[in-house]
Amino acid sequence: MKPLFHLVGLLLVLCWVNQVGAAPLQPSPSSAQSLLTEGLQRLQDQQWAEALSLLRQAYAPQMRQHLAPSWQQRLPFLLGYLYFRTGEDAKATLYLERARESLPVLRDYTLWYLGQALIRLDRLSAARGALQWLLDGFPESLHRAEALFAAAELHRRLGSLAQAADLYGRYQREYPAGPRRGEVLIGLGLVYRAMGDPWGALRTWRSLWVEFPEDPAAAAVPALEQTLPPAIALPPIPTADLFRRAERLYRLNRHHEALKAFALAREASPDQELSTETLYHIGMAQYHARENAAAVETFRRLYDRAPQGPLAPIALFMQGRLALRMEQDDAFPDLARRLMARFPSSKQAEEIGYLLGHFYRNRGRLAEAMQAFQQVIERGKRSEFADDALWYLGWLQYGAGDYARAAQTWGRLLEAYPTSSLASDALYWQGRAFERTDRPAEARARFERVWRSYPQTYYGYLAKARLTGRSPWPWQATWEKASMDGLGMPMSPPAVALDPHTNLHAARGREFWTMRLFAEAGEEFQVVPIDGTQGILYQLYAALAYHWAGEHHQAMRLLRRHSKALLLQNPAMSGALLHEMTYPLGALRRLEASDLDGIDPLFIGALIMAESNWNPRALSPVGARGLMQLMPDTGQRLAGSIGVPLGSDDQLFDPPLNLKLGVAYIRQLLQHFNGLLPLVLAGYNAGEAEVSKWWDRRGGADLEEFIADMPFRETRRYVQRVLVYYAEYQRIYRSS
Repeated sequence: MKPLFHLVGLLLVLCWVNQVGAAPLQPSPSSAQSLLTEGLQRLQDQQWAEALSLLRQAYAPQMRQHLAPSWQQRLPFLLGYLYFRTGEDAKATLYLERARESLPVLRDYTLWYLGQALIRLDRLSAARGALQWLLDGFPESLHRAEALFAAAELHRRLGSLAQAADLYGRYQREYPAGPRRGEVLIGLGLVYRAMGDPWGALRTWRSLWVEFPEDPAAAAVPALEQTLPPAIALPPIPTADLFRRAERLYRLNRHHEALKAFALAREASPDQELSTETLYHIGMAQYHARENAAAVETFRRLYDRAPQGPLAPIALFMQGRLALRMEQDDAFPDLARRLMARFPSSKQAEEIGYLLGHFYRNRGRLAEAMQAFQQVIERGKRSEFADDALWYLGWLQYGAGDYARAAQTWGRLLEAYPTSSLASDALYWQGRAFERTDRPAEARARFERVWRSYPQTYYGYLAKARLTGRSPWPWQATWEKASMDGLGMPMSPPAVALDPHTNLHAARGREFWTMRLFAEAGEEFQVVPIDGTQGILYQLYAALAYHWAGEHHQAMRLLRRHSKALLLQNPAMSGALLHEMTYPLGALRRLEASDLDGIDPLFIGALIMAESNWNPRALSPVGARGLMQLMPDTGQRLAGSIGVPLGSDDQLFDPPLNLKLGVAYIRQLLQHFNGLLPLVLAGYNAGEAEVSKWWDRRGGADLEEFIADMPFRETRRYVQRVLVYYAEYQRIYRSS
């Protein structure tokens, strides 16, 4: 017993020493408030574990007695929320049970998180009860759709099949296009199977597979069909349904999947002749999937099938586009002339004539390019490409040194098409042409007109630079130790100064705002009915809440929807705050200086504006992901180059990781293009190999001229747009 006695004594001594050394925070109003304030800040920064530790201390009995009664009521909800976030579900349920009574205004949220925690604990009956309470008591809850689905799933798993079928049906009626549509059909089929109705299950699953093939749940249908009783002889899917499925995928621009679906339909009925419309859709899907040789063959078949039909000019036009893509320089002019001769009044003839001008321009055959553009111009306003053709004809004349004629051509464009999207381009370059011909007064007049008529645009900024001698942005990266230092700190959120009793969503939003759960506050505020000034101001608070939650794309969506002048009438909104919301810094504030490695964070912010509009979950049709729209293969390559693990493509949606990899890519492009920012931006958009070829052809050219001469209009406008955003970021954050 002596060793045990000594051990107990030693432990008691160690505990006493530990208590003496820890110097615990003494309970007082100031210390309790300090813990609460710091915990809420960690909550706003989404540092869940740190927030939980601080708020747990604030809720200790000796501390919480010093807090206002309203915070004593809120803290159980916050602790339950944080325990749920950190995966401690048993503790989450204890606090959420308390919050259900202490904070009735958020009872629907309490029941939702309680139900989810109980599901994760496999306490399914209790979870079902919580969700059913939510559905019965809070029909207006923003969690209703998810609660309907979750409750239906629980009833099915617990064997309450009739109730499950009823809830699945209610989801279909209330949310026919809801995000759980496919999973609801899967669950409903499982209910039919369990109730002994395999044909009902088959019909339900096949309706999902045929009508909504884009839904991720549809991929499970073939395997589920194999779970039906062996006595069921599965009938083949009708060919018409197979083609309908393929057509839906095509209309949704899921071209690779559409091609597989068309192939499956053709295999089911190999002797059936395809309609011309189906042939056209297959050819377009092949074109977008870059199956070039197959697309050429399909469009040839389409033309040969009906050489005088309505799709014939389109078939010839697409053959021409494919010849351009495949760099078949002999084939394209022949196809263009053939199309213009056979269908001279068609839209496709107009467009291919315009493309013929670019074909010759990009190959240095300037006389032929001018002739092609002139033919488009002669069609006048009957052609949608006439203003573009005038612009490029003037540009070719300018490049050939015929500045007077170029100015005259651009003058024709401005006179004939004053509202053209190329008006600012024509005015600015007309001014540059006047400079070249020693007509400074006329040049200055053009620059002043551009500056007045098109402020805060690419050519507006360039015109101002011509007049003042100060460039709006550096053409070459000359940043020295650029960082977030000196860019200001994010502003503190004000109190909500509106009456929360006007609407239940307003009351919930106000509670979330107070607790710094801004994403939830934004969701609640934005569904407050917009009736009068009060409703509009709740939209403002929704935008502010999204801004502080880091959901900047949502904030900007609301700002664009409502008048900024009206929003500025609210004392909570200042001009500086509106600027910060319109041109945010967001997740850039979390980057370390070593991550930026001297790259100007405002330049990165401008690029993010153009790429994703600050949407961290942005997904492009071609699969680019996240804030900086990184393709999965690019992300993997960059991750390997800087030694960052990337286990799945969806990790690219994580803002800090996406920024780290995107900045690494910008750093590589800066090195490749010797710091020339227009080339870096063009390389980010069109690929460094392509831009290197352009630069080699015009090496040493005036950078303004190089941008205007970029072969890809999309890339040219992209570069101009990012430079404008960059100028705006500098005006807002470095104007002093």
